Amino acid sequence: MRWILLGVVLACGLSSVARADDKADQAFAAGQFAGAATFCGVPRSDVNALAKSMLDAFGVDSSGPNPMMTRFTEGVTAGTQAQRDAPQATCDEVKQGFEQMKDKFK
Repeated sequence: MRWILLGVVLACGLSSVARADDKADQAFAAGQFAGAATFCGVPRSDVNALAKSMLDAFGVDSSGPNPMMTRFTEGVTAGTQAQRDAPQATCDEVKQGFEQMKDKFK
């Protein structure tokens, strides 16, 4: 359920112009989501495609190293670790959230 709520928060971020701090938070949250999805067995190519779409929608340059991509990478690590150590959602819930986010970020 937490990942569905995260998706709603991320989608709401699209409705306004994001400040640098907001973009960093969005990049981190997208990374957490990507890390959890990868941990739960969503194919990496699907996760990468959705992550790129999300980052592009947030105005984050995903083409190379920059502070926002560093936050994204930190989020991936945090999402993977959280799913391993103290999951807030089952892998079925994460996969369901992933499918819903794919629809939002086409």
